[in-house]
Amino acid sequence: GVPHMSSSIRSAVMVLLGGGERQARRADPEPDPGTVEARGHSGFILLTIGFFVCGFQVQFVATHLPAFVEDQGFGSSFASTALVTIAGFNMVGAWFAGAWVGGAIFDGTGSYEAVWWIAAGFGVLAAMFHVPIDDRPVAQLSAAR
Repeated sequence: GVPHMSSSIRSAVMVLLGGGERQARRADPEPDPGTVEARGHSGFILLTIGFFVCGFQVQFVATHLPAFVEDQGFGSSFASTALVTIAGFNMVGAWFAGAWVGGAIFDGTGSYEAVWWIAAGFGVLAAMFHVPIDDRPVAQLSAAR
């Protein structure tokens, strides 16, 4: 195992990789009761998968967008500007909007249920924005090649 990894993280990774309860016990003979309960809760598993998807998308964009933009004939300055713009909106959504709105709704209602529905709505909205994206080169750049 990885000694610096907490039992919660180890357990989450094992659940996602299909390790299940038996392997989790071998890696951590006395798992925290909260961890055991979370591993068996579908909400925990789905939330973990959701964070995986978020991390995958962020790293995919950060790694490949600059090269893609340059391949399309735009300079590295434009690629950098695009990446910084995306990062800026990501930070505003994560730090100020998501954290503040989620806390305000919880304080007002005593529940996160409305926040989950808002997040699901944003997911659907994001998908709708992405469906019409056409990643074929524009006519001027195709002709220039």
